[in-house]
Amino acid sequence: VANLKENKKMTVKEKFLNDIKSLIENKDISKEDKVLTVWIETPDMTARELIVNPFENLQAKHDYYDKAYDDNLNLKANPDIFISTYSTTGIIVDVVE
Repeated sequence: VANLKENKKMTVKEKFLNDIKSLIENKDISKEDKVLTVWIETPDMTARELIVNPFENLQAKHDYYDKAYDDNLNLKANPDIFISTYSTTGIIVDVVE
């Protein structure tokens, strides 16, 4: 019998959090190069906000994103604000609902 949890597709949030954890745990990358970049869409802004998180902040940011954002990476307190794109290890990921 297949384990349904293993076959379940990851949510956008689960992939995002998993990518942050993988970045934190990757021993092949120096701490200086372990950077998370997040693009935030805000309705009243003409351009996306760009947030750059150094290694030292990654665990705290992981925990914050886990609590503050829903499965589609919309801010729970204001769903009009959302993470549209993020980058770890130079790979840019466009978030798609």
